[in-house]
Amino acid sequence: MRRAAPLAVALAAALASAAGARPTYFEVFAQKFGFAEGDRLYACGVCHYRWEGTGARNPFGTTVEQELYLGKPIAEAIDAAVGADPDADEYTSLEEIADFQTLPGFSCANFFDAEGAPPDWHTFVTPMVASCLDPKDVRASPERITVRVDAGETALQTLTVHNNGKDEPIEVASYGLAPGAPPVLSLEGPATPFVLQVGESAELALLFAPTGATLAETAVLIESDDPDEPVLEIPVTAIGRVQPVAPAEVRAACLRDVDRAARGLAKRHLAEWARCHADEAAGFACDAGARDRRLLAAGAALHEAVGGDADRRCERVGLTPRLVGHPETCGGDCGEIALTDFTQLSDCLACRQDEATRALLRAALGAAPPDAPPAVGREASRCAERVLRAVRQAVAKAQRLLARCELTNATAASPVDCETALAAELDAVQTRADAQLARCRDTTGLAGCWTDPDAGPACLGEAAVGAAADLVDAAFGRGE
Repeated sequence: MRRAAPLAVALAAALASAAGARPTYFEVFAQKFGFAEGDRLYACGVCHYRWEGTGARNPFGTTVEQELYLGKPIAEAIDAAVGADPDADEYTSLEEIADFQTLPGFSCANFFDAEGAPPDWHTFVTPMVASCLDPKDVRASPERITVRVDAGETALQTLTVHNNGKDEPIEVASYGLAPGAPPVLSLEGPATPFVLQVGESAELALLFAPTGATLAETAVLIESDDPDEPVLEIPVTAIGRVQPVAPAEVRAACLRDVDRAARGLAKRHLAEWARCHADEAAGFACDAGARDRRLLAAGAALHEAVGGDADRRCERVGLTPRLVGHPETCGGDCGEIALTDFTQLSDCLACRQDEATRALLRAALGAAPPDAPPAVGREASRCAERVLRAVRQAVAKAQRLLARCELTNATAASPVDCETALAAELDAVQTRADAQLARCRDTTGLAGCWTDPDAGPACLGEAAVGAAADLVDAAFGRGE
């Protein structure tokens, strides 16, 4: 069982806080093209999927990010990016921004990926297109479902039904699995019929609980009064697996090495990015070259230890990630990485570390790479350094506690839920991290979840422990 405030929840206020304080590159963009508050492109959604930022970047934001990683100043990075057509709508980003004031990172093929967009956003997606929406339309996401789970466990997949029209309500008359679907699949949701007004959506829950090896192909059928598509069909592939595992002592030996390597990466990764963010907050340019060299060395050390020449107890003895209890794919936002060998597990651990580092830096100072925190006064920069140190120490301590418990679980007849068993110790780690904030005499100009009064006094500690739990889950194959 995960803690009541996992990383994603603990950082919700941080993201809102960071979005409220527009990052420097947003201001450069707005000044370059003359946008001001009230203009439809005066929004973080020009570069991000979230309309108010931050988080994942849309195709246009990704092109800008790539230029920033090359070391270009913000204005030059934007200039280099706007000549492309990342949303593939046959207009360059410059034409969309300067001539039409449409969104350069969205087209009618992906505009529904925007999160928290204004009600009229579909009218300024693509030049010369009045709206990406039909008057009356139903849509389901995802468009195809593939669900995999080990026999004896239950997987849940959420299917969202949207009123994707711009003028009229949609009535959903019925929904269900196609005839012949296996009984280990079930579908739950609101009673039918129900009506979705323009902009509304409803969620259906697809449950898969195989008792043995299963391979099923079926579909979810949604019947509505959509004039063009009265029956919406969402293909479903369900795979139930019977997965063998290596003997407990063999698994434990391998997982001990994986954990050691993963914690080594976390220590170096957080140290380098914390140093850079502290320098930027103090008004000094980060030595990006030295940082990147050390990060590359840390990544190389991980790959040597897990799946490389220094691997002694995992791949060297014929194990695979699945044989030590890992799922088929990496978790978090790194699900595109398949875990068929330990080199790929190293890739997964590096990806999850990058994900955790970004989230922690947003929580601590409201900025994640390639964005940097703004320069602040002397006392505030000391506070920033103290906050970053507290985060690093809390993550390291929580990782040690949780990893020790998971290693015991590997050979235990009755494994425990480590976060529940260690609740008191983890609470102490959180409290110690948050207590450091009381030493800050000046926080002027600093952002982060802990500066938001709605985030709660334990926001920083919760973010650190949540990140540690996610990293330990990645090393031991727990969670998603």
